[in-house]
Amino acid sequence: MPVAAAGSAGSAAAPAVPTAPAAPAGTAKPYDGPTFSVASTLSGPDVKDKDIDTEGGKTTMTMYAFTDPGDDNVMQMVEHNPITPVGKDQVQKVLESSMQGMTENVHATVDSQKMIMVGPDPMLDFSAHFSESDGTFFMRGRVAMKNAHLYQVIAMGKGVTASPSGEGFVTSFKLK
Repeated sequence: MPVAAAGSAGSAAAPAVPTAPAAPAGTAKPYDGPTFSVASTLSGPDVKDKDIDTEGGKTTMTMYAFTDPGDDNVMQMVEHNPITPVGKDQVQKVLESSMQGMTENVHATVDSQKMIMVGPDPMLDFSAHFSESDGTFFMRGRVAMKNAHLYQVIAMGKGVTASPSGEGFVTSFKLK
């Protein structure tokens, strides 16, 4: 299954973060990141920094990946990178552009998208699906901006609609 992340121009070493075992099936384990919180039933996170090219130039993206060691077709992740601040009237456009970049990367069909508020933070909430030679996959995500950072939250796995684990991961995401 392809990763929906932005293209990279190189990589940088990330600080070592211990990877915890997966929570028991159906039990989400909270993760308290530096600027966000999320809960996952999968193992992780594996934290990596990656240099990327953006419309604003080169920057470093940090990826927090949660995986299922027994199933390469399941992934949940939070990516964030610095961006040029924009006015409130431009936030939705930036979030939609980010979602389009993720979905177009895997030739996904967007099934739904809507702006929501999570606490004081506006987020673009979306669902999509795509097909490959080994099946059809769901892509469930949210995109947000805060303090000149762009956040991309995504869960992917087999099927057209999100699994309970994927849905729970995405809806548990909160910015600090």
